[in-house]
Amino acid sequence: MLLVAETGSRDRPPLLMLHGVGGNHQAFTPQLDALADDAWCLAWDMPGYGQSTAHHDMTWGSLCEAIVELLDERDIQQVNLLGHSLGGMLALEFAQRYPQRLQSLILYATSPAFGSQDGAFQEKFLRARLAPLEQGATMTDIANNIVPGMLHPEQQHLAPQLVAMMGQVTAPAYAQALACITQFDQRGNLANLNLPSTLIAGDQDPNAPAAMMAKMASKIPQADYIKIATSGHFANLEQAAAFNQTIKQHLSQLI
Repeated sequence: MLLVAETGSRDRPPLLMLHGVGGNHQAFTPQLDALADDAWCLAWDMPGYGQSTAHHDMTWGSLCEAIVELLDERDIQQVNLLGHSLGGMLALEFAQRYPQRLQSLILYATSPAFGSQDGAFQEKFLRARLAPLEQGATMTDIANNIVPGMLHPEQQHLAPQLVAMMGQVTAPAYAQALACITQFDQRGNLANLNLPSTLIAGDQDPNAPAAMMAKMASKIPQADYIKIATSGHFANLEQAAAFNQTIKQHLSQLI
């Protein structure tokens, strides 16, 4: 079972929002509220997250299949994907596997690849991030350690909300999601993304730096690049009005 929050009318362009590794559908509450007149808004709890049933094995393939099932259940032939961080990676995976099901892409605070495909580096990455759990830390402990550093200094008031959200993630789902990230590399597919695309960066995002996202946008034929000021890794929450206006502009240009 998938939990999908929905707002807006089915006669509007369908917009599916894909959250990051520490999120759930609530990460997109400002968009579900503000974009209801512009789109048929859908925000899921990724399989294994929130109220959605876990897959026995989380892979990019199984996550993409879950999106297809979601679309088929609603008779959506083509969707507009809005992906944040891990959700942006998933959107890129979906674009490669099911290009016929996509109308457009909105990618923010994300990357076209994991930092290294070296097996030893991947193992070290996973070990470092999972070690606290093995030592008895909770997901809330982990969130308290990492969330403040992902926010702009002027947006620290959002930390409790984001910590609470990440604290709801189960350790198995978190571990599987991180394992997916280490296997991610879509750099070779960027030039093949022949569909309207908007890439959004926070000007002070330490996880997905604006310069990296600008370079990524330059590789995608129809991409627009937007940098949002006074924002870290969570532009849709830190600067919701500017973020929502960017999404409205993207949707207004669709044929």
